[in-house]
Amino acid sequence: MKIAILGGGLAGLTAGLFLKEKGYDFDLLESDSKAGGLCQTVIKDGFVFDVGGGHIIFSKDKETLQFMLSLFRKDEIVGTVRDAKIYYKGSYVKYPFENGLADLPKTVNYRCLKEYVEALLKRKTEGSEPKNFREWLIYRFGKGISQEYLIPYNEKIWNFGLEDMNFDWIKDRVPDPPLGDIIKSSLGMPTEGYKHQSVFYYPLNGGIQALTDRIAGKIKNKIKLNNPVESVEKRGNKWLVNGIKYDRVISTIPLQELSRVLAGISPKIEKAVDNLVYNSLAAFLVGLDESSIGGYSWLYFPDKSVPYNRVVYQSNYSPGNTPRGKSSLIVEITYLKGKDLNVDDRFIKKNIIDNLARQNIIDKDKVCLVDWRKTEYAYVIYDLNYNKNIGLIYDYLNEIGIQFQGRFSRFRYINMDQVIREVREFIEKDY
Repeated sequence: MKIAILGGGLAGLTAGLFLKEKGYDFDLLESDSKAGGLCQTVIKDGFVFDVGGGHIIFSKDKETLQFMLSLFRKDEIVGTVRDAKIYYKGSYVKYPFENGLADLPKTVNYRCLKEYVEALLKRKTEGSEPKNFREWLIYRFGKGISQEYLIPYNEKIWNFGLEDMNFDWIKDRVPDPPLGDIIKSSLGMPTEGYKHQSVFYYPLNGGIQALTDRIAGKIKNKIKLNNPVESVEKRGNKWLVNGIKYDRVISTIPLQELSRVLAGISPKIEKAVDNLVYNSLAAFLVGLDESSIGGYSWLYFPDKSVPYNRVVYQSNYSPGNTPRGKSSLIVEITYLKGKDLNVDDRFIKKNIIDNLARQNIIDKDKVCLVDWRKTEYAYVIYDLNYNKNIGLIYDYLNEIGIQFQGRFSRFRYINMDQVIREVREFIEKDY
């Protein structure tokens, strides 16, 4: 049996590795000159930047975490205690917001605590279910926490009405904070949310792409770079991919790209794919001629007057990310499918550098490098028609026999560890 793997991002590479371990023959087709997908890294003037935004290695799943760490020697990986903050009205609040209530003004702190308890009691007694993402946030965290942070930040990062999004994707992703932790948080007693990422890991050298490079190195003779998928067609019980015959196809490319090359796809399915909504990402890469810019891991910005969503302190992830005596940031802006962000020197100065300086995050005179990259497929948006559209697409692909894995091939908001785990389970079950 010979298999075609479409796409050389994390899903495609791990599928290839697990297939190789089972003795299967395959070709992995990647359109770019290097594998990695959303995990690609660029190195410029000695600065290392993850162009798909800030990535870290963490997982609730011990087997998956061990797999990622096993790709490196112990001296090739850096462990870091998370220090993430929310830039809230000119001050810094501990992340996640519900674990930093004591950092808020007392009246806001009191309101957030009171309305969290009210929401908790309402869930216990009334049991009414929310109808959309906005309602779910208030249902789960109360009006105070939602209106002060969760609603404005989510409106900003998704660029989409929260009342027009479902919450299936988030309800099991975000842990329900215990009431005791919320009370401790309000009183200023230390608590930690999202404990599975409170300590995270990162490659010492090479950025996050070092992880995908290690996987690619184990299957390098099977990877065909600069080889975009141009045609996929079923002939009897075989598949023709770019005119070459295969027994099976595993797609890890975005559904939008697959639909463009898949022969015989029906207008109904094409429409369902076109109706899927996603965000693109612009990552602004900033190098600084100073050795330290503070110890943060990343900052969130819910304020709509600030153009960016998040600032990642890339140099704090690893000493290998900058030349000696330098530091670096990645500044992230998301924008909706079908739109674009018109970036030029004036945009960067006004919206990135000047804002960072006003917030005392950087000294403008210390900026020694500025670059930027765009990633078209970055974040999946679960609009209210998501389940209908994705159900039609899944049924169709299963019916014709194309297998599919990865964030944008399954069109699900999943992290690196979830991609690896799902690919492993898929290969174990089907091969």
